Amino acid sequence: MTVMKRVKALIYSALPPPVGGVASIAAMLYQSLSENGKVGFQSPAKKSSGFSAAISRLFINIVRLGWAIVHVKRGGRVLLFAGAGNSFFEKIIWSLLIMISGRTVAMVMVDGNFPIFWDKCSPFWRRISSRIVCHPQFTLGVQSEAWQDYYRRAFPSALIKVVGATAAPEFFSHTPQAGLPSRGMSLLYVGWIIPEKGITDLLDAMVILIKTHPEVRLRLVGPLFGKDEYWNKAVADRGISTQVKFTGPISDRSRLIKEFDNASVFVFPSHFEGFPVALLEAITMGLACVGTTVGGIPDILDHGRAGIVVSPHAPQELANALKSLFDDNELIEKYSKQAAMRARSIYSHSECIESYKRLLGLE
Repeated sequence: MTVMKRVKALIYSALPPPVGGVASIAAMLYQSLSENGKVGFQSPAKKSSGFSAAISRLFINIVRLGWAIVHVKRGGRVLLFAGAGNSFFEKIIWSLLIMISGRTVAMVMVDGNFPIFWDKCSPFWRRISSRIVCHPQFTLGVQSEAWQDYYRRAFPSALIKVVGATAAPEFFSHTPQAGLPSRGMSLLYVGWIIPEKGITDLLDAMVILIKTHPEVRLRLVGPLFGKDEYWNKAVADRGISTQVKFTGPISDRSRLIKEFDNASVFVFPSHFEGFPVALLEAITMGLACVGTTVGGIPDILDHGRAGIVVSPHAPQELANALKSLFDDNELIEKYSKQAAMRARSIYSHSECIESYKRLLGLE
């Protein structure tokens, strides 16, 4: 437990965190704010499977959160990160406990699946959750203007603020290579290897692409969740085994940076998304990017000005976008420069920290 004295704000998130997503944000906040004496940090109990384990975790978290809350000054703020499903309901329960104690809540939404979950949610739970989210002691944090528009429709009376996002400092400090000649026709995807992330669309696009660009190679970095045989068969059935490589997950940032450095184009064909860190890492590394029109992807790519945006579920459109890049090195250079500039102006480390300080009421 890292909360040892009275603080103005508390961040209740996993520490020490792994690489990626919310964990990267929590690590950045810890590195930047843990020494100022105004912010405390507390880790929740780890997730576990099974009903009895879930009940035990809920009880442990209530006790642990309660212990941490007493170290927050009355009127101070507690920061939570919420997904969809059980994650959302769990954070709603925690939020109620926090508000009853006389503190305020800032809950940052990070799951691109939330609209699907919310549409399926029963009217009863929607009413209960909305009463808490729209409470004056509650602030909803979102990671892009597009998500702000969505949550305003979902919770019309809620106080909603946009927070920043960024890549890890190592991506900013690294000087990437540039251009197609030095890196060849190499495609990179980083993320979960599941159909919902558009992987099947990407493989179908590769079939189309190699008809005119047989030298293109695709590397997919991320967990296969035990579906190695399924995906290897999907590649073999399409006749693209020579062109496609699954690396598995890479948690070491130096190795991950090397993957970005060896690629000429980054592709992110997801069907749903919150605000993908992998895409932020790609633009920070100065890669020309192709992404879909879902979640925060259009915001990251500046709606087509810092990368190409295509429809999800559209392999032909995806293949055409990739062709346009591989046929025009100047276009790759253009998007590469625009992406790197956007990362450093909009998604800088300092701007992200400042946005969270504002959310926590530290300014």
